[in-house]
Amino acid sequence: MKEVPLVSILVVSFNHSNFIEQAISSLVAQRTNFNFEIIVGDDASRDGTRQKLLDLKFKFNEVNITLLLNKKNLGPVSYTHLT
Repeated sequence: MKEVPLVSILVVSFNHSNFIEQAISSLVAQRTNFNFEIIVGDDASRDGTRQKLLDLKFKFNEVNITLLLNKKNLGPVSYTHLT
């Protein structure tokens, strides 16, 4: 059974294919003594961000990464259900 994360890191993305790998890799590289999760919301990017996120989830399979991949662009209010 997985531990419940103490910290949730939320990342919102739209057309960030040039930067998303560096952002996620930087988060994964952090050394902590507590369990954390990374939640990435992608708002229907059209530049390959979605595929990069799927590749990163596979690459960092030991890290708790959840992808929220919108099928259509909903704008900045699309992730308000998380609060």
